[in-house]
Amino acid sequence: ANPSGRTSPTRANHVEHDYAGRVPVLDGGETRIGLESTVLDCTETPFRILRPGALDVHSLSRTCGVQVHDVADHVSARRSPGTRHTHYKPAAAVLWAELDSTGELHPISSSATRNALLLLHRAAEPFWFRGRVIHYGGDYTHFASQLYDLFRWADTLGLPKIYIEPFTSVSPVHPLIPALLNRIEKAAGQ
Repeated sequence: ANPSGRTSPTRANHVEHDYAGRVPVLDGGETRIGLESTVLDCTETPFRILRPGALDVHSLSRTCGVQVHDVADHVSARRSPGTRHTHYKPAAAVLWAELDSTGELHPISSSATRNALLLLHRAAEPFWFRGRVIHYGGDYTHFASQLYDLFRWADTLGLPKIYIEPFTSVSPVHPLIPALLNRIEKAAGQ
């Protein structure tokens, strides 16, 4: 329940805020996963994921007993919700932090980081970052459950930028990483 293109709600008060009390809200508690569901196109085989969610290609293939393919962006943009170029976007600019050749975060000017949020999942917290840092220590389930809350929090604080550590060489691959990548790329307008 969110206005099209806006950050999805993960709590009842997000819906109340987004709709300014114009709709009744039943509070079932905050969401467990935090990201929207997987949308699967079953109209032909192989099945195709139109929007990644908590259920990944491997678990869907096993469960459905047929081959399931990853997202087909050119198809999903016409057939699934949440596939617009800038969906899930907060007011703050969402940017991928850059990594250097050793896999460490490439420094960003301290003036650009002073009023920013940095979301990390594996890299060490950089000494040069002057803003707020949240580190998930490889807990992608927790990261996914809080992503939209953090987007909204950054907007509430008036932070102009949210930097996110890129998902490179994550092994073993966590099933929520494709969904996280999808939502972050949409929020970044990619």
